[in-house]
Amino acid sequence: MIKQVLSGARWYVLNMAHWFRQRRTGESGPSVWIDVHENIWHRYLHIFLLFLRIRGYTVHVRHRWGFIGCWASFELFRLSSQHVRFYFRNAAIPAGAWLFTDRPTARPHVLLDADHFTIPGEVRSGFRVPMALFYTIHAHGIQDRFPVDPSAPRERVVFFFGNMDPKAYVRNEVQAVFGCFNRMHLLQLVRSEFADQVYEPHKLGALDARGERHIVLVDRAHAHIDTRNLLPILSRYDFFLAPSGVVMPLCHNLVEALCAGCIPILQHPHLMEPPLRHGVDCLSFTTEQELVDLLRNVPMMDAGTVLQMRRNALAYYQRYLTPEAVVGEMEKQGAKLQRLLLNGEYVSVELLRKKLQANGIEGPLPRS
Repeated sequence: MIKQVLSGARWYVLNMAHWFRQRRTGESGPSVWIDVHENIWHRYLHIFLLFLRIRGYTVHVRHRWGFIGCWASFELFRLSSQHVRFYFRNAAIPAGAWLFTDRPTARPHVLLDADHFTIPGEVRSGFRVPMALFYTIHAHGIQDRFPVDPSAPRERVVFFFGNMDPKAYVRNEVQAVFGCFNRMHLLQLVRSEFADQVYEPHKLGALDARGERHIVLVDRAHAHIDTRNLLPILSRYDFFLAPSGVVMPLCHNLVEALCAGCIPILQHPHLMEPPLRHGVDCLSFTTEQELVDLLRNVPMMDAGTVLQMRRNALAYYQRYLTPEAVVGEMEKQGAKLQRLLLNGEYVSVELLRKKLQANGIEGPLPRS
């Protein structure tokens, strides 16, 4: 207990120090009010607040010890606290303003819920916030400084950049709950089946030395790509290999690929909102052999087909995944929106596991 109090005090001081150092501009546009007792959503809540701000809202966050005094809120206060205005218990929330809270209240509100994943036959109410770009891209407005020309020539390459540390990918949820390969299993499969086609540079300057090899795997521990350069580098290539994350298949790099018009190759198109479609805006597989066949076929794909898929991937991102698209859909629902299904990663995966068990579903989440 003492340890928790000391930890909370430390994070409270750090987060408030960042908040006080930021210069806040005057309020403009509509306002939203956030009342969160405990930040179980971590970076996904941060991204949601950034979406609201990008859409033109002034974000008011209730001053609560549990929200401020935790590591989960640190990146919000470090990177984006200039967009946060605190309010206290007796603040006069304007009539008709959005109030988002993690616990029911007498005031009209939208309930923040970590029950993000759906099982077959489940009747859902509320709006499910889709996967997004990593928060640093939105925090610095990088996506708005990177227009994509879908007709620009690209290299017929399957590209991957990300964490390849085996110690980070030992949890069993990806396989047990979702029925997907974990990242290291997938990468080892690609290395073994395409030994003569895999190129793994140890520095970014060596990207152009791949020769005729059409699969490029970049370990961020050896060749880190700065956030400002990630989208331009992705836009050089036709395809992106999108393996699972640590605790769930969904990963920010999938959305980064779509934003750059880099067609994802993935095992979990059904987890996107709405689902991606094989041969339309992605290439999907369910088995090892299907993945191997896809990767063998990539160099021979018709250029016109690849171009159309690229256009579709970009259109999917613009229609469903941008801040304007996500918040715009919420605005359409207006007062009917009473529940927001926000990804809580570990918490959301555990909720899904319990639902599967409660409904007698043995094994991982069915795909339909």
